[in-house]
Amino acid sequence: MSKENKTKYAILGILSLAPMSGYDIKKLTDNSISHFWNENFGHLYPVLGRLEREGLISREIRPTPGRPDRSVYTMTQTGRTALADWLLRDPEDSPNRIEILLQLFFAKGLPLPVIIRKVNNEKALHEQRLATYESIERHIRESAVHQDQGDVPFWLMTLSFGKHRSRATAAWCEETIEKLREMEAAPPASAEKGTRPFAPHDKL
Repeated sequence: MSKENKTKYAILGILSLAPMSGYDIKKLTDNSISHFWNENFGHLYPVLGRLEREGLISREIRPTPGRPDRSVYTMTQTGRTALADWLLRDPEDSPNRIEILLQLFFAKGLPLPVIIRKVNNEKALHEQRLATYESIERHIRESAVHQDQGDVPFWLMTLSFGKHRSRATAAWCEETIEKLREMEAAPPASAEKGTRPFAPHDKL
């Protein structure tokens, strides 16, 4: 059975916060759930159109002086029910696609300095992400606008996951770089041991 496309629930979740235009949805998504839920919003408007046809959202045309009229979308009661039903389900397992690990698995033929550079780049990426998460957390905690919102504890939990994941990945990068440098310093004969191609019957 094919997995259900969850884009509609991401959009319904955003609209549960307030009525928004397509531009507002994209902007808020970029600043919030995009840190852990990667959506292709190139098809945002087709999905909004489908949600409207299904009665999950309604659309209102609002005049904007000096600019084109805006379409503002509001979640209907049917949409709220659909979102609530989805929230009660157990989440499906997601495909695990981490390109640095895929490259590392097949990296035997690469020069070690190239592999070290790749892992260093991955470490820098996650250190930057950690700094971003900490900045977002400070903003949420210090902003008076958010203090009366019941969503805040749950937002902070998702940020905590990102922080833990980035710290763990950065630590893995440091450990991996250390092992790669040990391989770099090893005598050539020692470094070449165990380099036969991986066979399907081999145990990992």
